[in-house]
Amino acid sequence: EDEERRLQEKLLEVMSAVSEERDQRQEALRQERQRNTDGHEQVLREQKSGQRELAKVAQSVQKSLEDEGRRGKELDSQMSTMTAKVEECRAGLATEAQQRDAEVRVLEQRAIESEAMLRAEIKERRDMCLELKKGLEAEAAVREDAVA
Repeated sequence: EDEERRLQEKLLEVMSAVSEERDQRQEALRQERQRNTDGHEQVLREQKSGQRELAKVAQSVQKSLEDEGRRGKELDSQMSTMTAKVEECRAGLATEAQQRDAEVRVLEQRAIESEAMLRAEIKERRDMCLELKKGLEAEAAVREDAVA
């Protein structure tokens, strides 16, 4: 009977120890599950926060791209306008240069004609001077002969 009682006490001790160990392990598992759940929730919150931040960045990048696209189109338009104005100025300058060249040619032709007329007039006047001189010399000779 003593031995049976010792065996029962031993059995109770073992059962108590096993029960206590089981309770400790169950508590440890419960705590581990709670940490896993908390960690999972934290990861989900961070993931959602990251997704919101990523969406904001994506929206900002999209807006920047649209702004740059609009600015590029505006610059292209301005360049086209400026190119057209430059071509218009070039055409105007070319036309003006042609007109001035034509005017210069006309003036040169007039100068050549005037020079030719002037030379002819000079020659004619020289010839007239020579004739006048000869006439005066002849008249002076006739007067000298009449006086002599």
